[in-house]
Amino acid sequence: MVQLRRYWLFSELPFWCSGPRFASRAFNANMETFLPDRVRATLLGLIAIAFIMTRLARWFPNVAWLQVFRLPLIKMTEARREKRRRSSNRMAGLEMVLAGAVLPLVYFASTVMFFNEPETMPTIIVTACSVLCIGLGIWIFVRNW
Repeated sequence: MVQLRRYWLFSELPFWCSGPRFASRAFNANMETFLPDRVRATLLGLIAIAFIMTRLARWFPNVAWLQVFRLPLIKMTEARREKRRRSSNRMAGLEMVLAGAVLPLVYFASTVMFFNEPETMPTIIVTACSVLCIGLGIWIFVRNW
């Protein structure tokens, strides 16, 4: 009798082994067909050596051959640094305002999704946190304008 085999995504696993228990094995089998273990280990080693060399180049600036691995530093003026800091603070303020606006939506969406009624106390807490986030975001935004 001929045993019929079906393969899932080119792996060596039969079709009945496609559940969550076997998902990592199937991924490893697919990755094995793409990159063998030796190639993956070699690439990982090369990346680790590159990181180590960049660190060594910063630690030992007097070793000439290590300076090939040194990453260039961006030298900014004090005004440019201040402008960049203010810009990032404005972006953080905007993110706080957006978080405050999204927080009640997430609460009510998750409450409805789990077929629950929105309760009074959690709604008050979420609203207070939302108002706090929006107020803090506006304060950060105005302070760094």
